[in-house]
Amino acid sequence: MTPPLPRSISVQRYKAFRQRATLELRPLTLLYGYNNTGKSALVRVLRALSESVQPGLPPGLYTGGVLRDASFQDLLHAGLSDDEPNSFELELGWEPGQGELSTLSFAFIESPDYPGRAIPGEISCSLQSGQSYVLKLAGVPSEEVYTYHVHTNAGAGSPCLLTWEGISPCPLPVPLGLTPSPQDALLLQIQRALSPLRAGISWLRAVREAPPRFSPLPPRRERSLNPRGDNAPLLLEAQPHLQERCAAFLYEHLQRRLLTERQLGPMGPVVSTYLGPERERLIPHKVHLVDSGEGPVHLLPVLVALEQVAASADESPLWALLIEEPEAHIHPHLQRRLAEHLSRIAAPLQERRIILETHSEHILLGVQLQIAQGNLDPTQVALCWVGARADGSSEALPVTLHTDGSPSGLWPDDVFADDDQVVRELLRARRAQRPRHP
Repeated sequence: MTPPLPRSISVQRYKAFRQRATLELRPLTLLYGYNNTGKSALVRVLRALSESVQPGLPPGLYTGGVLRDASFQDLLHAGLSDDEPNSFELELGWEPGQGELSTLSFAFIESPDYPGRAIPGEISCSLQSGQSYVLKLAGVPSEEVYTYHVHTNAGAGSPCLLTWEGISPCPLPVPLGLTPSPQDALLLQIQRALSPLRAGISWLRAVREAPPRFSPLPPRRERSLNPRGDNAPLLLEAQPHLQERCAAFLYEHLQRRLLTERQLGPMGPVVSTYLGPERERLIPHKVHLVDSGEGPVHLLPVLVALEQVAASADESPLWALLIEEPEAHIHPHLQRRLAEHLSRIAAPLQERRIILETHSEHILLGVQLQIAQGNLDPTQVALCWVGARADGSSEALPVTLHTDGSPSGLWPDDVFADDDQVVRELLRARRAQRPRHP
């Protein structure tokens, strides 16, 4: 049985977030905020944790992917005072009654052996049964074996020896004939709780890339979208259901047919993707995707990723999709249609999550409209405003959407006021240029 999936992530003393900030994960999760407030940092935590539970990693948080080779000091909030802990925390939360854990938190410190590496200095977890444990690092590790002192809500326990694969704790082998200790059982519970992160999180970055004009077919079937989105044609070729569903959207809203063709190249089979006209008698030729403009190049990976979320568990292991700026290079009219598409996919989801970091007013209005029309339950949507505190650090503020689509809570009234303000200023400037009659 697959372990349940996290329902929230929290950070503290991490990058822009000095105080604890929590992001609730619902089938459709939307993050808004001004530039340079920490939206990307918050969205990318899940991907960073996913990259850090892969087998064979050295101890600690893996920073070579989504974290862009950040050091411990790069990840630690820069404005901490001397009396605040010199560590940052990342926490996962689960719903009551699901699985073994309620919360799992890592407090990362700088490795005493490898400067710049972030390793767990403290691990805190609470079980659904009500028990809680805190594992505190005791001294410098010896030959990659770490000693932690275990504290429980019933008192202190015995030392616990373990090794790490990234941030996944591994108990030491138990000699034949001996029973694993309670501490070893706890480590296995943590492993199981982290296991869905291993293959289930896809991240599509804001700056996407055009696919090669001819994409060589890999030896094994492509199953997941890379952060650049440039392997989308390989997924379309390998998974015909994705091709069909993405083609339907493009045909309806762009009046273009999506064509994927396999050809024989000098080094073996290759795949090319084209956009064809709605009716060939009007434009009797097809255009390669890379020549069709930045809009389709940026939109196609978004559509492919969304259809992977909508697919069955047998077709795709994906459970969380992180998309930065899905509206990039897309006209506002198409952004609204994308919001409708997002809402249709999110409406029936139970376990899977779509998490968007966006500045698009049209996507938000489109989602609100779908809620008001009764096509999307507002409880399926989490809206979060990432803003700045008085001290310059950031905070994540939950916003409630009601059945009529209206927001309540700490949603700023002037988020999208610039359009109206510019129009008023334009009208005043035009009036000022009109000749004045005596």
